[in-house]
Amino acid sequence: MRPYKGLVTLTALAAAGIMAASLTLPYLTGRLIDEVLIEGQEDLLWPIVGAVLVLTGVRFVLAMVRRIASGRVSLGMEYDVRGLLYGHLSRMSLSYFDRMSVGQLMSRASTDLQVVRFFVGYGLVFFFMHILTVALATAIMLVIDWQLALIALAMGPVLTAVAWRYTRRSNPVLLDVQQRIGDVAQAAEQSAVGIRVIKAFGREVEQSEAFEETATRAFDRSVDAARIKALYQPAMGFVPVVGLAAVLLVGGLQTIDGRLTLGEFVAFYLYLTLLTAPLRSLGTLIGNAQRAVAAGQRIFEVLDASPDIVEPDDAVPLPAGGGHIRFRGVSFSYEDSPELLHDVDLEIRAGRTVALIGRTASGKTTLTQLLPRFYDPTDGTVLVDGADVATVALDELRRQVGVVPQDPFLFSASVRENIA
Repeated sequence: MRPYKGLVTLTALAAAGIMAASLTLPYLTGRLIDEVLIEGQEDLLWPIVGAVLVLTGVRFVLAMVRRIASGRVSLGMEYDVRGLLYGHLSRMSLSYFDRMSVGQLMSRASTDLQVVRFFVGYGLVFFFMHILTVALATAIMLVIDWQLALIALAMGPVLTAVAWRYTRRSNPVLLDVQQRIGDVAQAAEQSAVGIRVIKAFGREVEQSEAFEETATRAFDRSVDAARIKALYQPAMGFVPVVGLAAVLLVGGLQTIDGRLTLGEFVAFYLYLTLLTAPLRSLGTLIGNAQRAVAAGQRIFEVLDASPDIVEPDDAVPLPAGGGHIRFRGVSFSYEDSPELLHDVDLEIRAGRTVALIGRTASGKTTLTQLLPRFYDPTDGTVLVDGADVATVALDELRRQVGVVPQDPFLFSASVRENIA
């Protein structure tokens, strides 16, 4: 949100203005009851009504400004982070994509990012608005009748305990839900990419059953999250109502005894309803926050990952030569796999054509991928025209190495654009 400090400030000011207008309305209502309806000061009727209309209009304008500003912040943040994700992924090494599926990456760049965006644009704003409302409404209630205010606030510790318990239980479940959604995206992506293989071997039914199993796991965890939400959110809505009922009882008796005016009691009740709404929505906000935190963790797992293949700060240009290649004592193993290449010595002079022949998974493709530094050897050195490829600028090295992959891939573009 740092690039949008101005819009964030505008959102906060608009939210504060909305709260100020909302908190003034109960005060005017109380004056209307006591001074106009009971004391008969008819000359105050139109000024109070006019003030209510003005405040309502101001609140309408500020609400519109807040929505536009917060929407711009959330959409801008989503745009920025998606660009960061794409740029970061384009710099990651091939070994990273061996560990991470495309479906999981797409889920983090779409579903997870939207969860964060909705919370930043709406949940976060409402959270601070509710905090401000609770603080100001509590202060005003204490001024009106501190004893009645303490009765109303007695449910606060109970509500806090329920909210804390909800957070502890929901966070791991919501994180798992986001992971399962990524699994569904992965399964759908693999089915779409491999549709020709699926049809060629008549595996439509088996693939559908496998996808259904993956979707069922995501569904079951989502139901678990919904079950926790169904247990705690009604509880967080019920607790404030108990306080409201106690205030109606005690405040009603005080009004009958004359210790509170009718206007003060009505104003106090309206302030309490302003207080109750944020407290009742606390469960929803906490749930949204937990889901956004879970989604954010998955996004930053990608952004915080570092590429295995890094260009040195003192990278040297590739020597001008004919393409003399030498593998000297090269060994290599993929992550958590047995050694695939062991102490390979190979020299290919410029202008020669060499074919590597061997059984499947004997390391032929792997050996060629060490040349443009798609991977680094676990031991040994790869040299081109006498220069260690680990010391050469990556862009220059890969411009000089032509690769025709054994698995053809076409971008969704014209033939001309694919060739280019």
